Order: sequence, then C-alpha cells, then structure tokens
Amino acid sequence: MNLKKQRKILTNNLAQITLLYEKYAESYGLTYNSMVVYYVLEYYGECTQKRISEEWGIPKQTVNYIVKKSIKEGILEFVNKEAKKNKLVRVTKEGGEKISLMVKELMLLEEKVIENMGKEQIEMLTKCSESFLYNFELVLKDKLQP
Repeated sequence: MNLKKQRKILTNNLAQITLLYEKYAESYGLTYNSMVVYYVLEYYGECTQKRISEEWGIPKQTVNYIVKKSIKEGILEFVNKEAKKNKLVRVTKEGGEKISLMVKELMLLEEKVIENMGKEQIEMLTKCSESFLYNFELVLKDKLQP
C-alpha cells in the first residue's frame, strides 16, 4: 500500500472514530465537546477548564461555555469559587446522577472494544498512536518555527 493510501485510511479512521463518539454523545442529547468535558471530570474528579482545553483540544471559550451552562443546569460546580484563576470544576451530586451513568457506560464500551481487539493489538495501537503523535508534533514544530 502506498503512502498516499495509508495517509487517507489513517485520517479517515481518525475522523470516523470521532464521529462514533459524536453519535454516542448525541444519543444522550449532548454535544461531543460537552461529553468530553463530563468524561474528563468523571475521570479526574475535578480539574481546571484550562486542563480540559489543553489536554483534549477543545477551545477555552467552548469549555467555559459548557461549564457555565452546566453550572446553571446544576450539573457542575466550582470547588474553589473564590479563586480568580484556575478554578477547579467538578460534577455536582445531582449532575453525577445524570453524567456518571453516561460516562461509565462509555468507558465500559471502550473497555469492550479493547477486549475485542485483544492485548497484542491494543498494545500495538497504543504504541503506534503514541509514535504518530510524537512524530506529528515534531514535524509540525519544525514547520511552525520561523
């Protein structure tokens, strides 16, 4: 298989995986980005909007919008309200009832996929995705430097 075809398959697969996550979020009446915010908070317990934005590639304004909207809905709350910057966000008890089930179900689905793939394939995928990320950052860094 030539390089052009490999690149097309890789980028298409990445897009299709993202679409599957979007469909899952939509089945709960959520956007992909809001699902990711809830996923991160379920995983970490609490964290800053900045961390969510930087680690998951969601624009800061989008994360802020989701957090503010979710606070109004009683789903999220600030842990340290008095902080000027880097306020910690977490899921409320009420929000946890709505969010935890959805996120835990998604995590179980991901675990089932990993089990279906088997130890060897998932280890290979993990190593390859880490290598792709590392090399893409390297190539992009060279291109973006003046």
